Amino acid sequence: MRAFPLFPMEEILKEHNLQLQDIQVHYKEATPAGGQAGQGDALLILHGWGASSESWILLQRALSKEGYRVIAIDLPGFGRSNPPATAWGVQDYSNFIEQFVRAIGLQQFFLLGHSFGGQIAISFAVQHQELVKKLILCAPPGIRRPPGVKEKLLSVFSKMFNVVLLIVPSKNLQDRLRQAGYRLIKQSDYFKAEGVMREVMQRVIREDLFSIFSQVSVPTLIVWGDDDRMVPVEDAYVLVREIPHSAVEIIPGAGHSPHLKTPEKLSQLVTKFLKA
Repeated sequence: MRAFPLFPMEEILKEHNLQLQDIQVHYKEATPAGGQAGQGDALLILHGWGASSESWILLQRALSKEGYRVIAIDLPGFGRSNPPATAWGVQDYSNFIEQFVRAIGLQQFFLLGHSFGGQIAISFAVQHQELVKKLILCAPPGIRRPPGVKEKLLSVFSKMFNVVLLIVPSKNLQDRLRQAGYRLIKQSDYFKAEGVMREVMQRVIREDLFSIFSQVSVPTLIVWGDDDRMVPVEDAYVLVREIPHSAVEIIPGAGHSPHLKTPEKLSQLVTKFLKA
């Protein structure tokens, strides 16, 4: 059973393509039922690593029913958007979002960022306070801790594994073994990334945003799943302590993806926050 009633997609959800910085960008826009494109207060959604706007359709539909114009972009290198020509970091993505919102005519809007998209959202909100009315952060991995014993062992394993692959004669077998190895050490995202996106991932996972948390000046809602295995829920309390005018909501059973596991609850929390 789906969390929300289905509507004909062409009636509330439109798909668009836009050329920016020699990058073709794909995005989806949901408008209030019976309304026209561009109507309603705007909410921009930035998805997480390895995802796309596709994973946010349920929330787009739910929030459009509440009267919002909900835009979900495929970040460069994900979904149907082309990758950047060089290895971008969080700041580069933030700069790109600034160009994107101006290109589609957004002047002030609500901003929601999930995981990697949350990192971008934090950076954007700090640099462009005049554009962001309110900020919603879903489990952003913005705190980088020194590697522990587990991380050091995984690093040693990875280096040894790469040496073993050198003696495997078949390229096809190498790829299969590499994929199995990354899955074993829970780094399949790195294996799935191709070309410049592997370099992007290496840059992003090294970036620590802790020093700019206190510079977020807009009202902020921090949302986390109580059993998040990707980013520890303890980070939620660090963010709410460091970000002024912020509040935290922990969703039972939401994991790292509340928009997929508990979309109704996430929609309720976001709607309440936006209308407060």
